[in-house]
Amino acid sequence: MTSPGPGRKFQFIREIASGGFGTVYLVKVVHADGFARIAALKLLHEDWSSNQDVASRMRDEARLLGWLRHRHIVDVLDLTRINGRVAVIMEYLEAIDGKVILQAVADGKLNPMPVGAVLEVGVAVASALDAAYNRPPYPGEKPLHVIHRDIKPSNVMMDANGGVKVLDFGVARAEFDTREAKTQEMTFGSIEYMPPERLFFEPDTSNSDVYSLGATLYELLCGEKFGRAQLKPEVFKAAFEERWVHLAATRQLGEVAVELHELLARMMAFESEDRLSAAEAIVRLRALARRSPGASLAEWAEAELPPIIEAFTGRPMTPSSDSLMGQTLAEDSRGFSENGVVALPPGAGTRAAPEDLDDSPLPARRSATAPGNTPVGGHPRSDRTPVGRTPGAQTSAGRTPGRTSPGVPRLDPGHTLASSGGRRDSRSSEGSSRAPLFAAVAFGLLMLSMGALVLAIVVGNAGFSNAPAQNSHDTAPPVEPEVVTGARFVSALPGTKKITVVCGDKKADGPQAVSIALSSHAECSVEVVDAERTRWRAKVKNVEYREYRCFENNDKMCK
Repeated sequence: MTSPGPGRKFQFIREIASGGFGTVYLVKVVHADGFARIAALKLLHEDWSSNQDVASRMRDEARLLGWLRHRHIVDVLDLTRINGRVAVIMEYLEAIDGKVILQAVADGKLNPMPVGAVLEVGVAVASALDAAYNRPPYPGEKPLHVIHRDIKPSNVMMDANGGVKVLDFGVARAEFDTREAKTQEMTFGSIEYMPPERLFFEPDTSNSDVYSLGATLYELLCGEKFGRAQLKPEVFKAAFEERWVHLAATRQLGEVAVELHELLARMMAFESEDRLSAAEAIVRLRALARRSPGASLAEWAEAELPPIIEAFTGRPMTPSSDSLMGQTLAEDSRGFSENGVVALPPGAGTRAAPEDLDDSPLPARRSATAPGNTPVGGHPRSDRTPVGRTPGAQTSAGRTPGRTSPGVPRLDPGHTLASSGGRRDSRSSEGSSRAPLFAAVAFGLLMLSMGALVLAIVVGNAGFSNAPAQNSHDTAPPVEPEVVTGARFVSALPGTKKITVVCGDKKADGPQAVSIALSSHAECSVEVVDAERTRWRAKVKNVEYREYRCFENNDKMCK
């Protein structure tokens, strides 16, 4: 695509899919210089356009995907606005996802994927995960440490040449500073593919995605889901062996059976630290794929997928209520301001005159890209159910209202991080006239933040100067003027794996002890996870500025 900017026009050819937050269209993008190309365009629904959180998450995903340049990750070409609505321009994929393939096999319309072909899919996805976590976006920069958090068959696309693309980084977690959307206390993804640590609301690691990949490969091999992870190590291990026996009885695995069992067991180990990394999984999967029975991924895809892709993408779809099919619109003349948000006057998006478009016939292209589920979310529950149907949360069985179709990059914005920026029309005199005001505001904010930092350091040193050094990273230094005191919580429970303390809107966690700043006389909830994954809970009212020892001698209190 040529350099983006005002002047581009979008001819909306047809809908690819629609979901609760937006619609993906097949569009023809025409530039002012006459350059044109076919693309997929994800457009936020008009009803959500005024919701800054939803819009921010959609921009975040687009910017993150713009940095993740990898042949097995769907490519985002640009981010813009049309009629004041966030629009993400993506590469057009003539492919179908793993969920469609599994359904076609179940319906007898497609032969099951050969064992070697499934493992090659695993190599491609693991390669994407390793690059997302370890590869810097630009030379000389630090890696973004992206964790996908929703690897599953419907987020893995395959084309008729055996090409593989990973979709939906809308709920990803990454490490950079310029994101717009803020998400806390949420567990994202589809519950059948979640590793145990996510069900326990523990921090994700890069190996969390490896577990989800193992569950995805199991499903592609067996034709059935592996199922939700069991929450006791011994029960989990027994369930894995039971599911393996079912797989071995379903497929002819030949001489690779023993190695495949070991490989899946390592990818889906109960403890994150016991799993293979994505880089290690690439090596093991590739070596085993070469010796596995059946055709290669490219041979199988070329022979089997073309009629399935044609049948799926040619299915009739009822347009959404706010469909733009058949219309031609120009992008808004102003892009995004520095913080990604721009105040647009009514009717800022303009309809392009038909004579401004190139009316050359379009190639008969097909697409199969797929929207996903709304993230599973919720706060840690007061009982011992790690993840349940928290009110307002969506589970894999409760999808966001709206029509979905397997295969399009996700319509539901989730927890991703983003670069600031975007574009402002360089010809806009209004943008130039506001520069001094922006500079003054930025300087004022800088002074305020420096003052808050000094206050945090002073209070932190006064409150926790005697705290052990190894727990200093657990302290949540106060920044609000009303914060006047703090407390330290230590788990005296043998085999403690994690302690979490929540006091109002403040939260701190650590391996065995945490310090937390809070207003005086606050009420705090303490939760400890022991070596057996049992969760111990206690409440402390009228918290004082001192150290509390929790669950000492199996006492269910903090004293």
